[in-house]
Amino acid sequence: MTWVAEVLTSWNTNSHNWSVISDLLSDGDSAEDMTGQETSVIEPQPNLVIWRAYISDETLTVLEDDDDHVVLTSEEMDDDPQPLSDAATRATRPTLREQKRKNEPPTQTERTKLRAHLQSRSVPANIIGRIEAKSTRRNVTDEVVKYCRTLRRKAGRR
Repeated sequence: MTWVAEVLTSWNTNSHNWSVISDLLSDGDSAEDMTGQETSVIEPQPNLVIWRAYISDETLTVLEDDDDHVVLTSEEMDDDPQPLSDAATRATRPTLREQKRKNEPPTQTERTKLRAHLQSRSVPANIIGRIEAKSTRRNVTDEVVKYCRTLRRKAGRR
């Protein structure tokens, strides 16, 4: 089973200039930067990036259990598409885990983990408040992406 997940993490570590998510990807997994940040202009604090990752169930489990990553959304991709006539069957097909659908509100546990992650990276309280005020996972992700892009523009003006 393949998942598409939007994952908040650090861009780089002390040892290399690449996202820490790359250390956790398995064969067949891939990820793309949703924030459009260039490594040459990323500030050391808050050091944030959101990746849209196409990953296995095993990699998703690792990311969800890792304190350096916040899985903002996760939705099962249809590896074996069924004909449209079977849409009702496909919609009720059980999955191995609960999906974090983009159009649904984050749980309190998800909000708490995100808040702690942002606070640990010295994200200003007013930004955290704006992010927490969003009603769906999609809106939360969009607000974090917007914040990351603002940092890039500020760093690029120096």
